[in-house]
Amino acid sequence: EKVDRVELLASSIGKMAGQPSSVLEVAREGARLAKCDLVALMVGEFPELQGEMGAAYAIEQKIAPAVAEVIRDHYRPKGADDATATSPAAALVAIADRLDSLVGCFSIGLSPTGSADPFGLRRATLGILRTITGRFGPSGARRLPREEGRPRRERSRGEGDGLRGRATSRSLGREVPGRRRARLPGRRSREAARCPHARRCARRHR
Repeated sequence: EKVDRVELLASSIGKMAGQPSSVLEVAREGARLAKCDLVALMVGEFPELQGEMGAAYAIEQKIAPAVAEVIRDHYRPKGADDATATSPAAALVAIADRLDSLVGCFSIGLSPTGSADPFGLRRATLGILRTITGRFGPSGARRLPREEGRPRRERSRGEGDGLRGRATSRSLGREVPGRRRARLPGRRSREAARCPHARRCARRHR
């Protein structure tokens, strides 16, 4: 089911971002194969090779290099110093994969609390925002809460989980903007300029 959701989300986000059909097709195929290496003994022994081994297996099976790149790069960024996905298709799958995990965890109450974030949801949120701003610019990140969760929410409503879907949207609506304000360049300075107490606060912290 996760594969189906990620494929749907990647396609939906790509259309929203104005990506051509060729990119959407690569993203859809990459989403279908992105987790294929998780059952491999090599990845079971060395989890840090997930994605890398999937790309190697894909190339061995004569799958298109662009799809193999999606399999490898959709895990990026793996950390604060890691680069984001390089191709548009890989970026779409990277965003969709993390977004699906976020919605799934928030929908069953596994949201971060204080300093506790055992499932790395804040890191996933920052990964989404870094990928969006890197590939589609800051304006793309500002549309994130309104647009990207829509396919998953609509499916939830179809299964009779509309109330839970709306509660999840509200939880994400509180979490994502906070991460977004921390990431978008110039956002803090603009908010400070609008604050009537900005000068007083600046003098206090000198």
